[in-house]
Amino acid sequence: MRLLIIAIIILLASVFGIMHFAEGAELLATLQTGIWYWVIIAVMVQFLVIASRAGLYHALYQFYNVPERLERLFTLVLASSFVGIITPGGSFTGTAVIIYDAVHRGITFARAVMINYVYYMLAYSAFFLVMVVGLTYLVWYGNLTVYSIIAALLLVALIGLQVGSIILALRRPELLPKIAVSITWWLQPRVKKYFKKDIDEEKVISFAIGLVESVRLMAQHPRGLSSATVNAFMIEFFNIATLWAVFKAFQYTVPLGNLIAGYSIGVLFMIISITPSGIGVVEPLMTAAFTSLGVPLETAALATYIYRGISVWVPFLFGFFGLRIVKSD
Repeated sequence: MRLLIIAIIILLASVFGIMHFAEGAELLATLQTGIWYWVIIAVMVQFLVIASRAGLYHALYQFYNVPERLERLFTLVLASSFVGIITPGGSFTGTAVIIYDAVHRGITFARAVMINYVYYMLAYSAFFLVMVVGLTYLVWYGNLTVYSIIAALLLVALIGLQVGSIILALRRPELLPKIAVSITWWLQPRVKKYFKKDIDEEKVISFAIGLVESVRLMAQHPRGLSSATVNAFMIEFFNIATLWAVFKAFQYTVPLGNLIAGYSIGVLFMIISITPSGIGVVEPLMTAAFTSLGVPLETAALATYIYRGISVWVPFLFGFFGLRIVKSD
């Protein structure tokens, strides 16, 4: 089974590489036309984004008393990013790599899921605050579009669902196992029909109880999440810094407000997009956002193209090796 999964991953990576080879070659050629040291800075800062993601996981692992080295989590984040890029499920599929690795190393499935649940809650919450600044800037200049408002509301609903689930686990902990059992009863005939197996109801209840215990631990020691929160904001800071360096590489200085607004639109649609990493969706919308704020069309399109290229190809190229290292541990 493991060999089959590896074979599928290699196949998907090969398909992605073949389909986007021309784009990668064009990206490399375009990078050579920019100021070389700013290009290098942009790439290096993107590695700091990955390091901040690893730092966020490391802080959560420590909070839940799970021993793990920061260096290995850095490799694991690269591997999960790689899988998230080549598969339709995007970042959520990549998260499965981290959950599988955690369970394989002896962490309970409930705790592994909770770590990733809190990870996304903090990451989305940090971005939400950045997005509020960006959208407020767009409103100020009268450039906020209807589709941006709808996308923002979808993100708010997603964060609200995450927070609401945690509140439910705190206020009515007895309900979570009951909800889990109800879902199991609904899924049971469908799973048995297609997979010829029964869902172990006791394991489902144990999983729900484990989630409740993890939530209670988080509520009892909220200060323990301070390091994780800082890393969540560092992800946003370094992403914006990467975009700023890209503009500088092509001799354009974009005002901070414009930078945050354009970045917010791009990441917002990357989160809600059904395509891997928002490829094909983010680029035109991010370009349009910068153009509406006075950035020349050619510059906006070029900066968006380069930024997206760096943020996709860096994890793709290095993530493949990260996945091999993680699999060999």
